[in-house]
Amino acid sequence: MEIFQKYYNFLIQYIDSNKIYKLFLNWVNYKRKYHGLNHLKDILNYIENKRYFILNHEEYAILILAAFFHDAIYDTKGLINNEEESKEFFKDSYIHTNEDIKNKVLELIECTKYRKEPKDRLSNFFWWADNYGFTQGFNKLKQNEKLIRVEFNHVPIEKYKDKRISFLKINLGLFNKKVDKDIRKLIDWIIKTY
Repeated sequence: MEIFQKYYNFLIQYIDSNKIYKLFLNWVNYKRKYHGLNHLKDILNYIENKRYFILNHEEYAILILAAFFHDAIYDTKGLINNEEESKEFFKDSYIHTNEDIKNKVLELIECTKYRKEPKDRLSNFFWWADNYGFTQGFNKLKQNEKLIRVEFNHVPIEKYKDKRISFLKINLGLFNKKVDKDIRKLIDWIIKTY
């Protein structure tokens, strides 16, 4: 709740006030265990920690809006395309006249679905913010894994285990050697635990 209070005066400049409430309800949905307010808070903290070093006002606005909308729609059952639906929700919510900001936010939302570091500076920045949890050590990875498993508790354990291990293996080589070591350790933990 405090995140939305903190950023309300910012959001109201760009987003229809009725949609801000809907956005809030989406983020606090009880089914979200990993992709909830803590994930949003981590991304916002990442942005804020680097704000004055590399961001101008427009870039900051783009990143904050992308943070709030990149997982605005999140369905673990795969019935919809989360990024596409989140982009549509953002387009329906956006009230500002600056089309460049709007288009760039849409681009940043799109980049989060790929397991490849984007070349564009702002997309790259946001991709790292969204994936920051990978770089926080094994204990954080394991904590996140437990939350993600709860989000996908409707998936049979063997299917979840196979898909999750495949996803984690795709991330090997994306970050650094320490992260690769932590990912391998997490894969071993998943194999032993599930």
